[in-house]
Amino acid sequence: MLIPKQEFIAFKEFTRNYFKNKREGKSAEILHALEENDGKLYRSIKKAIGKQKLKDYIGRLLRSVAREGWLVYENKVWKATHEWGYCTYCFSPVDEVYLIDIDHHQYCDSDCFDELEAVPHYDAYADDYMFLFWDFEKLKDRYQAYLNRSMKTSFETHLELTMILRDLYDVLNDDEYSTVLFNGGDDGPLAREMYRMLMLLKEDAEKLDQLLEQCEKALPQTNERFAIEISDAIMRKRKRPEVLREFIRTHRKYRNKENNKKWVTANAMQRMDWDDTLMKEEALQNEVSWINEVACPACKQIVDNKWSRRVPDGFFYCDECYEELDFEYDFRRD
Repeated sequence: MLIPKQEFIAFKEFTRNYFKNKREGKSAEILHALEENDGKLYRSIKKAIGKQKLKDYIGRLLRSVAREGWLVYENKVWKATHEWGYCTYCFSPVDEVYLIDIDHHQYCDSDCFDELEAVPHYDAYADDYMFLFWDFEKLKDRYQAYLNRSMKTSFETHLELTMILRDLYDVLNDDEYSTVLFNGGDDGPLAREMYRMLMLLKEDAEKLDQLLEQCEKALPQTNERFAIEISDAIMRKRKRPEVLREFIRTHRKYRNKENNKKWVTANAMQRMDWDDTLMKEEALQNEVSWINEVACPACKQIVDNKWSRRVPDGFFYCDECYEELDFEYDFRRD
């Protein structure tokens, strides 16, 4: 009887953790460690296999794990080995984000690299390689989800993509990496790895630029609000000027529901046209005022534009929301 899939996954995780430190062991030793460290999984496997010998079954499970490539069986001993595509320390599968040591073994991050006390390459690119890797790792973590799933178009997404691309192009345009790009990475193993990371960032930047463009098409051109307000004295009159009556009749959809003396548009030129129309009537020349507002995308409040600030993606946020976002994105770099 085979153990359930979830328990096999748990056993693989236990095996990885065991070989992180031990690096080798016999089936009986691994079984003993399982009983000591994960009694629940040990009992579950024991119950599932019935009358089969537990040590033999553990051997079968280890042979299944060994198909991943990082575990071999030699002279009746299981040994961790180096397999491209797996972290040399924790044996987790690695994708595009990994470090290499002097023997060209892979590590999924700098923690695993340090835990195994791996020996780094020592050449002219050593420091730049680590700096680039840390940037590469952080950037990938920030934007990978956008490349792996459908994108929700929103002001939040637009700003996030804008700031990711800012940071991504900062890396791509860093003069420290110009030699690597010029040589195409043909200057040793670290230069080759740096070139690989830079090319991946470049490819991803192109994809993110396309996503940003899609997002822009789905959003309004601005979140500014351009309004006019007609004085209470004029609006209370029973006999209003004909120009005003016609304006009210033809611009109903722009009239503010909370303030019926106010008309709002997102088009600054349209407001100027309104003003020109109303100013033709002498009685209205001192009765129309302009109001500039912002619909803050974060808190959804309508605020006077004096209490708002523009972020790098071109939209405006109220002062309070701006400060919170500035803390996260560091707008002052722009």
